Parts: sequence; structure tokens; C-alpha cells
Amino acid sequence: MTGKEFKDIIERSGMRMNALAEKLGIMPQQLNNVFHAADVKSGTLEKVAEIMGVPVSSFYGGGVTNNQVNNTIGGDNNVSLNGYDALKKRDEQIDRLLTIIEKMQEK
Repeated sequence: MTGKEFKDIIERSGMRMNALAEKLGIMPQQLNNVFHAADVKSGTLEKVAEIMGVPVSSFYGGGVTNNQVNNTIGGDNNVSLNGYDALKKRDEQIDRLLTIIEKMQEK
């Protein structure tokens, strides 16, 4: 993902750049440098996804949609990322299957 694509997603989410930089523990200028990169490092995407409370794959789903997800940065701000609900449902199903497998192994 390019820095420009990444910046567009962050802007559409309504997230404040200064707040994101602060949560990442970097200066706003350093975040601006990320937005000008030819390829955003996966570690940066992982950190931002964690801050936003969404899976990293959300950044690759075509951007923002109407599926609302709480944004942990700005209080009551909301972030929408394509496919989040489907990924959340999949993760819940995996968790249920793992629980069943663990119970079967205990027997």
C-alpha cells in the first residue's frame, strides 16, 4: 500500500493526524513521511490497525464503507472499514471452533 492510499483511508476515517502520531509515539512530521512513502511498512499498518481496533486486512478492502467501527483515538469518533463485519464474524467462528477443539482434546 502506498503512503497516499494509506493517508486517504486515515482521512476518510475522520481520525486526527496529530492524535494518530501521538498514539504511534512519533512526531507528526514522521507520520507525514509515512504518507509520502512508496510502500508503507507492514509494522506501521499493524500498529495503526491496533490503535483503531480493526484488522490489518481492513486497509486492503477498498477503503471506508458504512460498516461502523469504534475509533479508540478520538473518543466518540467512528471509523468505517470495508469488510470489518465479515472479518469479525469469521474471527468469532474461529474462536468457537478452537474452543470445541480444546474441549475435545481434554477428553
